[in-house]
Amino acid sequence: MNDMSDYEITDEQIEAMLRYLNNFHPENATREFAENWLRFWKAKIRNMSLENLDNDKMEEMFEAFTKLDR
Repeated sequence: MNDMSDYEITDEQIEAMLRYLNNFHPENATREFAENWLRFWKAKIRNMSLENLDNDKMEEMFEAFTKLDR
């Protein structure tokens, strides 16, 4: 159930992710990276409660994403 073909990323979501990236990972603050990160993020937390997603978990997911061969 990880098919993300129906997941539509909005400009608002991209802008929010770009703000996050600009603050915490400015070297990756591009629209393309933000879109890819949103797709990765959505797939990873599909079954997780947002209440349990803390900054450490977000950073762990970011590190995993940046190590992917895209």
